Amino acid sequence: VWLIALCDAAVTIAAHYPSEASNTILKFLVAGPPLMAANATLTKTFLAGWVGIIAATAFRVASYRALGRLFTFELSIREDHKLISDGPYTFVRHPSYTALYLLMPPMFACQLGPGSWALECGILKTPMGLVCASVWLGYMSLLCYVMAKRVNVEDEMLKEAFGHQWLEWAARTRYRLIPGIY
Repeated sequence: VWLIALCDAAVTIAAHYPSEASNTILKFLVAGPPLMAANATLTKTFLAGWVGIIAATAFRVASYRALGRLFTFELSIREDHKLISDGPYTFVRHPSYTALYLLMPPMFACQLGPGSWALECGILKTPMGLVCASVWLGYMSLLCYVMAKRVNVEDEMLKEAFGHQWLEWAARTRYRLIPGIY
């Protein structure tokens, strides 16, 4: 993800500030004539995607902060564990996963949409570019699937650990990921 963003930025800067170094960058990162790089620029799609990335990231950070020391990447119930039901946890039961789902479309818009390095510089028309994009999209799809499965496991774990308290919270916060839907 960051490598794509770095390539995108390098091509955009090189296309707008010509120099010997810029020519080298463009020869290396453009799959065709260096003039193609002029199309790699900030677009409304990119800017909307960037706003979406910032919003989703802020929501994810708020989820981590609400959990405080209880946050881990592994599924676990810690000693003196409390059921967190305020902050983002009043809207959905798994807000950090919601944030990841919200992050993906704007990330795709920024990195694969109009004005992006991958699209405008012909990278997606090369065999290696197609393989990389396919692997990346496949990985993101697998991540979505795994997160959806993990939500159920986490709910069961919390239900077992907190019993009636979890049942009350689940009744108030009915949706796992998307308010009004799921």
